[in-house]
Amino acid sequence: MITASISALVISTSAVMFWTQWTISQDVAHRLIDRNTSLLLDDLENWVEFVVDARRPVAVGDDWSSIPTYGDKTRPRSLVEAISRKSNDIGGTAFVIRPSGDLIAHPNITTSSARRGGEDYPTVPVNHVGDLVLEGLWNSAIHDPDFRTTAAGAVYRLDRYVYGQEYLGFFERINAAGEDWIIGMWLLAEDVHSLSKQLKLGIIVAAAGLVLSVLMAWYLARRMAAPVEQLVVNSRRLSNLELEDVSELSASRVKELGDLSGSFSRMVGSLRSFGTYVPWQLVRHLAANGGQQLDSRECDVAVLFTDVVGFTALSDGMAPIEVAAFLNEHLSILGGIVEEHDGTIDKYIGDSLMAFWGAPDEIDNPAEKACQAALGIAAALERYNAGRREEGKPPVRIRIGIHCGRALVGNIGAPGRVDYTVVGDTVNAAQRIEALAADIISKADATILIGESVAKELPAYIDLLEVGTAALKGRKETLVVYRLMT
Repeated sequence: MITASISALVISTSAVMFWTQWTISQDVAHRLIDRNTSLLLDDLENWVEFVVDARRPVAVGDDWSSIPTYGDKTRPRSLVEAISRKSNDIGGTAFVIRPSGDLIAHPNITTSSARRGGEDYPTVPVNHVGDLVLEGLWNSAIHDPDFRTTAAGAVYRLDRYVYGQEYLGFFERINAAGEDWIIGMWLLAEDVHSLSKQLKLGIIVAAAGLVLSVLMAWYLARRMAAPVEQLVVNSRRLSNLELEDVSELSASRVKELGDLSGSFSRMVGSLRSFGTYVPWQLVRHLAANGGQQLDSRECDVAVLFTDVVGFTALSDGMAPIEVAAFLNEHLSILGGIVEEHDGTIDKYIGDSLMAFWGAPDEIDNPAEKACQAALGIAAALERYNAGRREEGKPPVRIRIGIHCGRALVGNIGAPGRVDYTVVGDTVNAAQRIEALAADIISKADATILIGESVAKELPAYIDLLEVGTAALKGRKETLVVYRLMT
């Protein structure tokens, strides 16, 4: 959203700039022309001052090879020669004239036409050099009050038609050789307007290029931002271990982004595979604690065991692959219910499942959570068996045993391979209680037995039926056993 907003703002700004440039392009062109003219006149003034300082005569005749050159130019041997060169450079006519109208330097001045008369800089009347354009421009300028009041260093500009052609004249007052001189130039207006059109076209092309560049930048930014934004969303989901909500990243032609997307997808795939071997409750706890290893500790837990009744007879006649498919389907149902009720799956033992509550995260009343999971398993199994009966298959019945108490929870095993598991008398008692269910004749899909310690922790809404007192193998004291009614 932020990237799109910025891009829209840039495009809008570019459009405004384009329109502004289009509407004022003529004015901009004139400004640039005036600026260029001012620079040309400054350059012309430098040439004039250089020649005047060198005391060069107006006409060609003497040898001035000992005088330094001006810049990288060959030596202009006179002010007239300097003006002639500048005229060629600008494509018009440059000149130096006194306020009286006498020309000091002009490309048409020759040695024979210059009046020396003892002057350092002989002059020629403006109407004696055959320059009708300059003559017309000068006659218009001297009758203009603005020209007479133009300050030194300021450029005076005017235009005039001569024989049907429009010309532009530029004049600037300077002080040279202790006198007030006027340097200037005239240009064909058509050449100036051609420059104006070129400048206008250049502005339009530049503006179009700017808009195209912005559009291209916006397109590339969106192409690059989309996978990055998707990566941010998926990373947030991944940090919460919401792997089922992590979507496939869009492909990118940018190599770095493509490599990043590929690595991220492989990491998600690895975590999904990892989650099939490690309890998700444990993985979430490790992620929330920065991967810090869990220390073994003693705590209050509720332990649940399940077992399929008559599994040997049920699987008789099945191919090995069919047995595997049946067990995966059956244990998926049970495991899903356990995780829905915040339980930790300890392990699968053949057709049996072992799970516990109260670790790694402590919860209130783990015994109640375990019993709710057992009732959920019974309900899910009833629906599952309804489908099997419709397919003509025998129902699957299971036994469930639950006990709660103190137990040791933590990493058990060798340094290179450990299991996060629970061990102790509470675990043994839960497994013995599950085995006692074999002595109860029942057609229920799930027969659930619980120990007395569990029954004491349950709220009144859960129906219990006392089965009796049992002596569990390995324990001296007897245990009151209850049946959880489904």
